[in-house]
Amino acid sequence: MTEVVRDDSPSFFDEFFSLSTAKAKQTRGKGPAPKAVVDPVYGPSAINDGEITVYVGTHVYSGWMSAQVTRSLDAAASEFSMASDGWTADKIPINSAVQVHVDGEPVLTGWLERVSSSVGPKSHTVTLSGRSKTCDLVDCSARTGTYAGLNLQQIGAALAKPYRVNVKNEVTDLGPESAFRIQPGETPFEALERQARTHFLLLTDTPSGDLLLTRAGASGVDSAANNIVMGGNVLSAQVSYDYSGRFSEYTLRSQGASAGEVRHREIGDATDDAVTRYRNLTVTNGGQLPGRKAQDRAAREKSARIGKSLTATYELQGWRAPDKKLWRPNMLVSVWDEYQGWNGMVLLVTDVTFSFGNDGRQTTTVQLKPRQAYEEPEKSKVRLAKRSGKQLVGNLPFQLAWVVAPRIAVAVGSSYFRSENKQAWLAENARKDLK
Repeated sequence: MTEVVRDDSPSFFDEFFSLSTAKAKQTRGKGPAPKAVVDPVYGPSAINDGEITVYVGTHVYSGWMSAQVTRSLDAAASEFSMASDGWTADKIPINSAVQVHVDGEPVLTGWLERVSSSVGPKSHTVTLSGRSKTCDLVDCSARTGTYAGLNLQQIGAALAKPYRVNVKNEVTDLGPESAFRIQPGETPFEALERQARTHFLLLTDTPSGDLLLTRAGASGVDSAANNIVMGGNVLSAQVSYDYSGRFSEYTLRSQGASAGEVRHREIGDATDDAVTRYRNLTVTNGGQLPGRKAQDRAAREKSARIGKSLTATYELQGWRAPDKKLWRPNMLVSVWDEYQGWNGMVLLVTDVTFSFGNDGRQTTTVQLKPRQAYEEPEKSKVRLAKRSGKQLVGNLPFQLAWVVAPRIAVAVGSSYFRSENKQAWLAENARKDLK
């Protein structure tokens, strides 16, 4: 374990909200010595490149027995966990502001929430864990009220202000909300996520601890620049096709109040023809929706569940993608996996976990799903329609036909294997099911 103590510096909490710099001196412990200190909070730090480094108060720690940092497109708060046998639990100021760096770059800014100590006959381990600053938006209750004439980013900024969390936006077409009401007992994240679903928006966090409004694939990363290749950068893989979360019928109901009573009415529906037995799901929307948006919301529920029925998880060598940047959620990648029949299949990175083991291995575990799971259904259709038959097959191989067109796959699966033109077969039948 290596510890760096910074002298003559303001409190670490204040450094989250200013651009102050600090000097540092090194005290030796277990693990390699730090290389340098530039600005430990803002800008890339040269401390311990090739390691996972944690800044706690005025101390900088590296050389962990094991460490993990997880960022997710499905979560508003990133998480970290570090283990060491080099010191005792009372040395760590719990509830301190922290920043976590991977390979010299910040990936999480937040709070140290838990410190635990375990003792065995021949071991003593202290584990630190915490989450991004946005954890307060996930845990705490929002102040009730109604917002009108503000867009979702402005509403988010008002809800996040008490927690000193900024709200960033990657979407250009946000319009004002006619009437947005906070439901009693809702957290800021629950309230914002409820409304974000109507706009096909995602809520996640940034390495600086801000809340981010975005859409699937909004990072603009070219999938061709980042390949995941079996026999190349892949150490292990797991692919799952799961129908338990899919239904044959989806019904959306709006919720309104009349004479002190809550009333519901059906305003949207969708069907998933791939689910051959009767399975129904009713989704309640917290407010009123126009007819077209209600129908879109029902279609979005169906589309999301279809997309999420396919999950691919790959353990990769190192922490950086082929574009030399750290792996990150919401980037598109091309997957080459002969066991699944994927030859350049484009998938969306939804989860990224950076790991450092006691054997010194540096690995990244990425979870992938079809982009369809997170975007507006009409955009999925337009995007797929623009591809040629050959391109479509590259992204919808036979295994994915079991996700989007299982009845067709069952009926004519044997003819697929006998077919001389498998690409044309897949393209035609996948198009039929995606209509």
